[in-house]
This record gives sequence, C-alpha cells and structure tokens, in this order.
Amino acid sequence: MPSPPSTLTLTEADRRRLHAWALAALPGEACGLLIGHAADQHLRVTEVTRARNRADDHHHFELDPGDWLATHDACRLAGTEIVGVWHSHPDGSGLPSPLDAAAAWPGYACVIVPLTATDRAPRAYWPRGAQLGEIRLEHRSAGGARVSSATRSA
Repeated sequence: MPSPPSTLTLTEADRRRLHAWALAALPGEACGLLIGHAADQHLRVTEVTRARNRADDHHHFELDPGDWLATHDACRLAGTEIVGVWHSHPDGSGLPSPLDAAAAWPGYACVIVPLTATDRAPRAYWPRGAQLGEIRLEHRSAGGARVSSATRSA
C-alpha cells in the first residue's frame, strides 16, 4: 500500500477475541497478527491471530519470528496477507509508547488493545516516519453492519 490507509475494519467478534487474549496474557503483553486485505486506502481484517511474546519482561512485546513465518505461509496459500500487528497495553492507555513508535513495522498497521479500567477500546495506527499516526478503526458485525467507528487525537 503506497500511502497510509485511512481506515482499518475489524469485526466485533475479533475485537472481543483480542481483548480476551490480552486479559489471558496478564500481567504481560499479548501480541499477534492481523490478516486480511488492503485496498483503496482501507485495511479489512478478516482474521486475527495470537502469537507468542518472546519479550523478557511484562512491559513490551517481541512477536515470535516462527509465528510470523507460519502465518505468512498460511496467508500465501489462502490468498490473504498480513496487514498489521496487534499488542496489548496491560497497564497503559491505547496510545503508542515511544518504543511502539520506534519498533513499528513500516507498511503494517499497529493495533493497541488497552486494559485500563477507563480505556478498553482498541486503537489503530500507521507508521509515519518515527511516529505512529492514528487511523480510523471501525468495528463491524459478522454480517458487515457497522457497530462503531472511532478516531481520537493521538
């Protein structure tokens, strides 16, 4: 995708799945990949995966390279692609940390799943130089109806 997407769509079921995986990984960060298609400045996530976090502490994530390769190979066979990476912030907001921005993968969306008492809505970002710029995250029902849409100032 030559320029940043304006929207990332995630089903409500996948949003709930990310949240459940994030809770299960406490006190550490959970992480995984977003599978789908990119077209017309839009990322449509059709599947979310959980990956092993290889980080040595509970304050960041390091996605297991074997999980990346297995998912990449499965996508190639299925005609889909990896469109992004997700991870949780167990005790932080949905805003990216300086480490998130520095470690972002160019050409891939970054979804952050916060787990604070006041902030549990995932947020989507796109690498823009040394920063992550927020993009609209839409939640859709399994039938395709829009459940919610959010973009906040990052």
